[in-house]
Amino acid sequence: MRRFNRFFSILAASVLLSACGNGDGGDSGKPPQAERPHNVTIWTARKENVTQKISLVGTLEPEEEVMVASSVAAKAISVLKDEGDFVRKDEELLLLDSGEFTRKVEKSRADLNRARAELDFAENDFKRKVELLKEDLISKDDYENSLSRRDSAKATVESIKAALNLATLDLAHTRVPAPFPGRIAERYVSVGSYVKEGDRLFRLMDVSNVKVSAEVPEGRAGEVREGQSVLIRVSSIDFEFSGSVYFISPDVDKDTRTFRIKARVKNEREILKPGLFANVEIVTGVLKDAYLVPENAIVPGQDGFFVYVALNGAASMRKVSVAERQDGSAVITSGINEGDAVVADGAQGLAEGAKLNVRQ
Repeated sequence: MRRFNRFFSILAASVLLSACGNGDGGDSGKPPQAERPHNVTIWTARKENVTQKISLVGTLEPEEEVMVASSVAAKAISVLKDEGDFVRKDEELLLLDSGEFTRKVEKSRADLNRARAELDFAENDFKRKVELLKEDLISKDDYENSLSRRDSAKATVESIKAALNLATLDLAHTRVPAPFPGRIAERYVSVGSYVKEGDRLFRLMDVSNVKVSAEVPEGRAGEVREGQSVLIRVSSIDFEFSGSVYFISPDVDKDTRTFRIKARVKNEREILKPGLFANVEIVTGVLKDAYLVPENAIVPGQDGFFVYVALNGAASMRKVSVAERQDGSAVITSGINEGDAVVADGAQGLAEGAKLNVRQ
């Protein structure tokens, strides 16, 4: 009897628990969790031609940059250009004291005139000796001495010519020109200062064009070619600049497994500043009839990538081919159709057949 009462008690408790779970208990009337609609937003799939690109971060460099240095030792007597000034090619930047070099040029010219007169005398004497030797009127030694004096006079003339050329060049170097058109970035000399040969005078930059240097992963090597279009964006400048690739490094860095590219960008208003970081996009081609969907619509799986399509109020899973990702979007080449309502926000928590509450 006692065993029967115990069995009955257990049975009654089971019935009571069942009633609480499925009948009039505290959760009465609520659908199961799996049946609740998922709030999602959708993206209507449309075919488009997608520009393929490689996104990189690069550094801006000037088209040309040079440290203008002194070629002679002298005192600065006039500084003609200052920092920030734009200069044309060969425009004078600085004048150095030319007095010493002018005197050297004048002395060399006077020495050259005397040496040429001595050479003329030696030449005429040698010609006479040649004729006299033919008639046996002079000895062989007299002839050779005349020849030696003529050759020595020639050597003296050539030596003084070289000294004159050097003095003339030094004199020209007292006027310091700009080697190319550009802007003075820094000035290192003042009037009255004495500069030595090799001392820096100005830092000159040409920023009418800028170069952007960036590192490309080795896996993208086959996509980059000289002449490809490049788009440049700088975070502090609300403007997009375009250029083209002109240099591709012939080797790959063994540590970073990247290779360097350089592109040239027009900078006529000098908005872009060397040294700035820039977002670089190399345009590698155009993918026709592809779908550009929000990246959060892509669900990774063991067999690849998937998206969910809203179909009759429920989620329908589709396997897709993702060509690349760019700017928060994924480029899909197959797996969805024109007009499909691709689930964007909320896709990560879905399963096949899940009910959807679509929010526009």
